[in-house]
Amino acid sequence: MPDTAENLNDALLAEALRGACRHAPQRSDWPAFLHAADKHGVLPLVADAAAAARWDTDFLAAIRPAVAAHIVLDMLRQGEVRRVLASLTAAGVQPLIIKGSHLAFTHYRSPDRRPRL
Repeated sequence: MPDTAENLNDALLAEALRGACRHAPQRSDWPAFLHAADKHGVLPLVADAAAAARWDTDFLAAIRPAVAAHIVLDMLRQGEVRRVLASLTAAGVQPLIIKGSHLAFTHYRSPDRRPRL
């Protein structure tokens, strides 16, 4: 069962993603907040929301390395998707891309913003 701090972080994440949270969490809460954002796969989206809301620049600097890691991971995933699609095409298979990968390229500012496996 989630504890109170976890519920508060989840509520704050939801507010941030809706654009309804105008201030960063307290500095002492950053690690738990960032952990919750990462656990839910929304860390890059939270970074976008925090930048749009002009949260504390120290918070934005603290989140930047984790967002960069998401971008690098997504670049690796894109390469793998391209390799798999090329192999399927060469084998005469016409894949249908749905959910995560499809939405990442059609509905998000950049594909690394869409959590997927």
